[in-house]
Amino acid sequence: MKKFIKKLLAVALAGCMLFSVGALTACGNGNDEDNGGDNGSGTEYTFEAEYTDLTGLEGMGPSGSPKGLDLISESKEASNEFFVGSLGEKSPITFKITSDKAVTATLKGIFGSNALSPITWTPDTFAIEVNGTAITYSGFKTETSVSSTQNFKLRTIGDISLKAGENTIVFKPKENKYLNGTTSAPSIDCIKLTADATLTFDAHESNLD
Repeated sequence: MKKFIKKLLAVALAGCMLFSVGALTACGNGNDEDNGGDNGSGTEYTFEAEYTDLTGLEGMGPSGSPKGLDLISESKEASNEFFVGSLGEKSPITFKITSDKAVTATLKGIFGSNALSPITWTPDTFAIEVNGTAITYSGFKTETSVSSTQNFKLRTIGDISLKAGENTIVFKPKENKYLNGTTSAPSIDCIKLTADATLTFDAHESNLD
């Protein structure tokens, strides 16, 4: 019986290790609440927003204009306990993803309220561009919570096309008046990509040094 239990534990551990190979970090917060949509097929990869290149970016916050690495904030609600926020017109967030082949991938993200009132984000107010082309998505909602500063939630964006080689996925606000009459965007914890391909991420891990 003891041998059987040891074998069972070994199989479970091996499964956990195999899953971790497909993910850069554990982007598992967001209360696991989704807005619907197919999970897609293949391996699910997770990539943290705080590891994107923030050089030269300037945000828009209620108490100033944070720049570069100052866009990163800590929160126990966020995966890896960090996220990027206070985003504005001068702070597009770019994920550089390399794929070993052309493939269709399902894109999801964990977004926070950025201390804004309940807002439904659409392509008219929050652009998502894949390799320079804005994609169409049905929209997703962020909202405040009494018990949570950011109230991070997992949201499905939809299917996107990745080419073989390097791809860029850019999140940037379009003209809106959501932050005291100025343009803003939801906070970004991380993104999830599910694809039948090998994906790697140009991660700036030194951002947290």
